[in-house]
Amino acid sequence: MICRLASNTIRAGGFLCLFLVRVLCLSQSEDDQQNQFFEKSVRPLLVARCLECHSKETETNGGLSLDSKSGWSIGGDSGPAINASDWQNSLLWRAVEYRNPKLQMPPDSKLSDAEKEVIRIWLSSGAFDPRESPDAPPSKKSAALAVSEAQTHWAYRRPSESSVPTHSLPSGNAIDAFLANGQSMAGIAPSDRVSPSILKQRLLIDLHGLRPLHTDDLSSETNRCAELESTERKHFELQYGELVDSLLASPRFGERFARHWMDAVRFAESITLRGFVLPDAWRYRNYVIATFNEDKPISEFIREQIAGDLMQGGTLEERQRRLIATTALALGDTNLEEQDKKQLEMDYVDEQLDMIGKVFLAQT
Repeated sequence: MICRLASNTIRAGGFLCLFLVRVLCLSQSEDDQQNQFFEKSVRPLLVARCLECHSKETETNGGLSLDSKSGWSIGGDSGPAINASDWQNSLLWRAVEYRNPKLQMPPDSKLSDAEKEVIRIWLSSGAFDPRESPDAPPSKKSAALAVSEAQTHWAYRRPSESSVPTHSLPSGNAIDAFLANGQSMAGIAPSDRVSPSILKQRLLIDLHGLRPLHTDDLSSETNRCAELESTERKHFELQYGELVDSLLASPRFGERFARHWMDAVRFAESITLRGFVLPDAWRYRNYVIATFNEDKPISEFIREQIAGDLMQGGTLEERQRRLIATTALALGDTNLEEQDKKQLEMDYVDEQLDMIGKVFLAQT
């Protein structure tokens, strides 16, 4: 199927971008994800609201130091600050909830709902904390990839043309030849060929996300299901190549693959904070669906989302579409109630850079 697609279009380029994003997500361990959440959300909150009174570098009110993981478990005069087996009854959580008039932290003002949500997520997921005690000897950390070594890393090497392995394959397909060569080197026997009907079922699921309906079900299904069944039955009668073209030409294709892209750019119609609704988010959703169905060049798709508002020329409709495309930069889950407006601006920039790096470069 991939060989049937032009390499500079959204259908081919989009497959590659989505694959790289998936590789990035799968390569991140649970610790990596928790560390990212801690550094991005938890540590700044602790610095802003806790460490002025509970740090060995400032003062340790109540004997409590919160500048290392061991500080939470050792606790202060009232005992450990976190109860790993019952986080909702941890002293920390009870203090930020202001349950007890004698145990309220921070004492000068309650945490905002957004700040409490950060603490709740952190505690409920195990209170991951990579910080070592200031008194502990520094641990040996793995060094980042040196610039001098970057070009030798597989992800940063320039692509080079490879000769097609010589394998006797009925299809004569170059991609199949590379796969067969890799299987042979790994000592893996190829799977048996599936029947044409199974192959077509897989194609329908991959490109439309829908399983073909069975004739036996029609009596109990609605007219819509009957219509779908009739359409799918017609598809099954076509040759495989024609079936691919037919499925790609269907609006269902764009609806299916737009979902993959919207997952990558963290599309949502509301922000977590108090369910704040983004009433026009559907415009971006429809833009992505239309882009896949129009088979737009991948380079144009990327430019429109990163800098569509700066692109010159085109019709009024094209300029409106570019403005809609740039809303990808504004869909992140940011705390809009942040009172420090400079901090809010920087949070937006940080979140946008994070998205651009992951989606368009497949790296953090």
